[in-house]
Amino acid sequence: MTSVYESLLSEYPNKGVVGKPEIRDTETEIIEKLRKLAAHFRDAKSTGKPIFVLIGAGVSTGSKLPDFRGKHGVWTLAAEGKSAEGVDFQVARPGVSHKSILALHKAGYIKTVITQNVDGLDRKVGIPVEDLIEVHGNLFLEVCLSCYR
Repeated sequence: MTSVYESLLSEYPNKGVVGKPEIRDTETEIIEKLRKLAAHFRDAKSTGKPIFVLIGAGVSTGSKLPDFRGKHGVWTLAAEGKSAEGVDFQVARPGVSHKSILALHKAGYIKTVITQNVDGLDRKVGIPVEDLIEVHGNLFLEVCLSCYR
């Protein structure tokens, strides 16, 4: 299913544009960012301020679903005349990132998860529907009223 995923998406400006380099942090930078993030979560929970998490394709790459603009992404490979490889959306299972987000939600650190992904893995892992916003829909729930896909 992932090999035809790009054909399921509507046309839009800059669809498939690739070429920006990936940014890699050093180990020291990652540790510092994680410290700041942990402090932010603790502060937000102690003050009662809700945390909203926005996630995208990178969260699902751990579940063997391709991203779009990465080295082996859908658009990157399409530009080379190739198809992205990955597991079928039907058999994909939530990965470590999904499970970590769920654990933070259950512990009261995250109020709402906003996802750009259409793979349904957020629901599969157990994030409550009332705390989930799927901005691009879900391949397993919505049906196009024009073509019935």
